[in-house]
Amino acid sequence: MVIRGQQGQFVAAARYEVQTPTATTAKALAMLRGCQLAVDLGLRQVIFESDSQDIISSLSNSLDAGSWEAFPTLMLV
Repeated sequence: MVIRGQQGQFVAAARYEVQTPTATTAKALAMLRGCQLAVDLGLRQVIFESDSQDIISSLSNSLDAGSWEAFPTLMLV
């Protein structure tokens, strides 16, 4: 994952190796790790982007309407 500032400048990056049963679960875990990294860096306002419409929709609207396989991880975000 990459964190960029308001002007698009590089702030931080991280890479994690995970073993998950599905890509959706891996993307949910990446979102959680992104939240943790933002907190660690003291960032107060963040915008998350993902190529997973399911994950973004679940976080933006309602977790109960999203992917059940990613639900446990998304509850932590």
